[in-house]
Amino acid sequence: MGVGIRDYSDATGSQSNVDNRDGEGFMKRITDQQVLGEKGVNLIQSIVLDMKFTWHPSNQPVEAGIDGWVELRDDTTGEVKNCWIAVQSKARSELRESKGCPTFSCSKDDVDYWLSGSSPVVLIVSKPEEGVAYWVSVKDYFRGRDPDANRTIHFHPTQDRLTASTAEQWKALGNRYGAGTYFTPPKITETLSSNLIRINRVGQTVFTAETDCDSGKEARLRLKEAYQYPPWEWAYGNGKKIYSFHNLGQEPWKAICNVKTVQSLPTKELALADDRELNWVFVQLLRGCFTEITRSWKLRWSKESQCHYFAPSERDVVREFKYRSRQKRTSRTVVKKYSHKKDANRIAYYRHNALTHRFIRFGDQWFLLLDPTYVFTSDGAEPDPYREEHLAGIMQREGDAAVSGAVVMYMEMLKDRTSMFESPYELLGFGEIVTGECEVGIDDEAWKRIKAKADEQKIEEPEDTGFGEGLFD
Repeated sequence: MGVGIRDYSDATGSQSNVDNRDGEGFMKRITDQQVLGEKGVNLIQSIVLDMKFTWHPSNQPVEAGIDGWVELRDDTTGEVKNCWIAVQSKARSELRESKGCPTFSCSKDDVDYWLSGSSPVVLIVSKPEEGVAYWVSVKDYFRGRDPDANRTIHFHPTQDRLTASTAEQWKALGNRYGAGTYFTPPKITETLSSNLIRINRVGQTVFTAETDCDSGKEARLRLKEAYQYPPWEWAYGNGKKIYSFHNLGQEPWKAICNVKTVQSLPTKELALADDRELNWVFVQLLRGCFTEITRSWKLRWSKESQCHYFAPSERDVVREFKYRSRQKRTSRTVVKKYSHKKDANRIAYYRHNALTHRFIRFGDQWFLLLDPTYVFTSDGAEPDPYREEHLAGIMQREGDAAVSGAVVMYMEMLKDRTSMFESPYELLGFGEIVTGECEVGIDDEAWKRIKAKADEQKIEEPEDTGFGEGLFD
């Protein structure tokens, strides 16, 4: 495919394309730099076609800073989306490097032009003789940077190579700037992990008995009067009834139940009942069992955040938990301390791993839904005054991998263990994390690359202003 020759002399300071010889008239000339520039454009065209996109060169002798446009195309359906990426080509016989990374220094006029407007602009620096090209989304690269201070672009030698596989990253770029443009996901089989854990086992029998308590709160207070640490595996239902996996004819239940009215029923009648009240009672029983489990992990309940969180260790507030991840034995600091920025010897706050949970029924199967989160304290117990800012900051920094890793940790903690010193919790048992196979997938690396460039301006912890100092000292 023929491409028009244009003048590249402005970029290199090479001689003009006209000359005067002995006053006999003008002789037209094409410089080596013009030929090199055209080779760079042809290299781009070849790679773009390998991506199955369409290349539209400007073919203009006078252009302000764009050598062509790429129209993105859905390679599955063949549909074009009227979604365009502007391209500026910079071909070089030699590429500068810094610490093993190719670099390119942009002019101020070029950067100002590329950053104007709303369309995505890609800068491609190439070495045509070797068929090597590197690319960067200019608007994303300079987001959060001061182009007046430094206009040198550093390319990653592998991640920023322009190849046919760059197509997925350009689709992500087109989606980012293309007002909801949709491209068919690549045909790959992908295993998706959820935050649902299947319930495999519950107590087989539920006991019921009448009570003269007017509320669950009253029943709880009377249990505490009779027993310092009463069990949690019970629920208060309508009709003044107590439900529990424990035999209500025994202690300490005699304090709140009429033992002459004790009856039993199969757990399935509650678990699979169509009656919403009975389903609610069953959920309360499951929540009580889960509370007993978390107490064995030394987790506390935060009324403010409505979640369970790791309590400090007995020797030191900082606490580490060891478990097996998907691939190996590992550990996680579940209570971590952070120092003041202005005084490293002073503790600013503590971060506690935490979780919220729900029990959900799908058909005849019940699941535990886990949602990892964090609690922030000033001394391991009292809420930190900047807790909302800390939580917002860490949620922005962490991605799906962090959430998935936390779910794996909690699943490992929930697994049954049998040894000489311990036996499984008999009233509630869990299976594996629910996974599913998907016939289409997302190129995670492509999306992460665009997001990383867009979010490159580092998110810092809220500045320590000194507000609230001494409140919990």
